[in-house]
Amino acid sequence: MKLEELDRFFYELNQINKKQTTNSKQSKPRITKKINNNMKIDLKKANEVIQKFNNSAFYKEPTFFEITKFPHSEIVYSNILAFYFNIKKEHNFGDLILRALLKSADIQIKEIKQLNVYTEYYTNNGNRIDLVLYSDNFVIGIENKINATIYNDLKDYADTLNKINSNCYKIILSLKDESTVANENGYINVTYSNFINNIRLFTKDVWDGNNKWHILLEEVMTTIENMKGDV
Repeated sequence: MKLEELDRFFYELNQINKKQTTNSKQSKPRITKKINNNMKIDLKKANEVIQKFNNSAFYKEPTFFEITKFPHSEIVYSNILAFYFNIKKEHNFGDLILRALLKSADIQIKEIKQLNVYTEYYTNNGNRIDLVLYSDNFVIGIENKINATIYNDLKDYADTLNKINSNCYKIILSLKDESTVANENGYINVTYSNFINNIRLFTKDVWDGNNKWHILLEEVMTTIENMKGDV
């Protein structure tokens, strides 16, 4: 049982307990609740388990994205990454998040003076690349995969990127290992696990736990790390 399923199970038991407490003012309280015709649960005991669970090391406070119930939205993560890849935005990381990606992809780019960042970049054939980063001397195209399969026209993406700059790097950023598909199409596969590890490595000396943009990035990384059990 996954954490969110267990949490929901206990929540429903707690609701049953509250209902029984309310009904007790009008009639004799029932000590147990029959579930699935073959299991009885002591409501008082179940409530004690809930409290222990909420106070235990096993319980994890939900992230903002988990609370919204849309933790798998690729376009949301692409938009957020675009903000952090932009070296002049308010997060004050400069090019550190981009450097973390380059490290994860084993790409060597020495100097980055300026960078253009686009989401949903239109291709030659009218498709859209999740993220395109380009400067005078390079271009990086990123296909962002959280939960979906790779069904995209990767050749169209590559042809479009090559027209922007011949010094072209094509990346599939994914929750699970997609190296086979990536290698077959001339792409580099970067897993979120590797990328997040490098983000933490590159930002450790400048990290500010009171900075809202740093808090947001931590929420993003924690949400993605919590999704590892989904694949």
